[in-house]
Amino acid sequence: MCRHYKNAVHKKLSEQLAVSIEAMRKNYDKRRKDIEPFKPGDLVMLNGKNIRAKHGCKKLEDKMYGPFEVLAPARDGRNCSLKLPDSWRINPNFNISLLERYQGTDPKNQVIEIEAYDAGWEMESIISSGPSHDDAKKHG
Repeated sequence: MCRHYKNAVHKKLSEQLAVSIEAMRKNYDKRRKDIEPFKPGDLVMLNGKNIRAKHGCKKLEDKMYGPFEVLAPARDGRNCSLKLPDSWRINPNFNISLLERYQGTDPKNQVIEIEAYDAGWEMESIISSGPSHDDAKKHG
């Protein structure tokens, strides 16, 4: 009887463990976001939380640095090699959790000049400039 009881308890525990593992997997996968792999030539922004600048105050430093060009993604898909400035003397390989796709315009392209919105308008007169000490009650 003892052997059958142990087998029944073992079977019940392994079933409960499988249920628990599945519940943990669902909970983990809710917050996990799959990142589309980076390709060579993509522009990315680098999270600056692990980068120490020469400034004394971390609070005033940039949150994101870049944009930088991806030179080569690693074979495992979790790291990328970036083209950093020569003045940065750090390892150019970063985990993709520290990278975000650059969403601005291509920095290599120049910004197109546009005409000012208010070009050609001239002020005719000032209607009211607000109250002064002399006529505060008049405008009030």
